[in-house]
Amino acid sequence: MEKNNTQVFWATPMTVITDTLKKQWHPYVFDCSKEYDEKGELCKDWTRGGLCEKHRATMFLFCRKTCLCTGPPKQKK
Repeated sequence: MEKNNTQVFWATPMTVITDTLKKQWHPYVFDCSKEYDEKGELCKDWTRGGLCEKHRATMFLFCRKTCLCTGPPKQKK
């Protein structure tokens, strides 16, 4: 005995998704106390040279704390 497609479809269990199961979007919160520079002391030199502004994506990956939290070191007089 053959089943038609409608019978197979209605025999398949279904899951109902409600609003409580949907993923909620939460904005990323930047916490400077947990950030660090992967390139260490190089980040200070690169920041002085203006690379945080010129190459934002690269500096965001390697020098997050210096470029996004502390900024360039003060110049010695």
